[in-house]
Amino acid sequence: MQHPSIWFILFETESIPLIDGHDVNAAQEDFQFMYLRTFTAKQMAPLRQFVGIAPRIDQGVFEIFRTVMDPYEPPKKMNETWIFVVEPESIYRKGDSVDDKLLKALKNEGDFKTNAETGDLKKQEALIP
Repeated sequence: MQHPSIWFILFETESIPLIDGHDVNAAQEDFQFMYLRTFTAKQMAPLRQFVGIAPRIDQGVFEIFRTVMDPYEPPKKMNETWIFVVEPESIYRKGDSVDDKLLKALKNEGDFKTNAETGDLKKQEALIP
């Protein structure tokens, strides 16, 4: 795939963060590098719908990740032993897809703080921050 814009579409589709300061000429190389080193929204699919966009990675942080040796495993670079985890703004779930244990925990200890019965909560939708 030689057309640079396709790489930007893949970044968005896969929810892989772009690197600040990198232009279309670096898009293919950046995508191929980051694809293997990123835990993305697609991999979080069992949690349901990812809300928000993947934040950009600072160019300096990216260069450290790409070139610096891992302080915990010195013969390896950080990109061989670490990954980026794309943290969503929130996760959208329909109540009926949330298990009872999670609903009870959210009801009693989380943001739901309500007197509603668990069955009633299952009829609602949840935006989990």
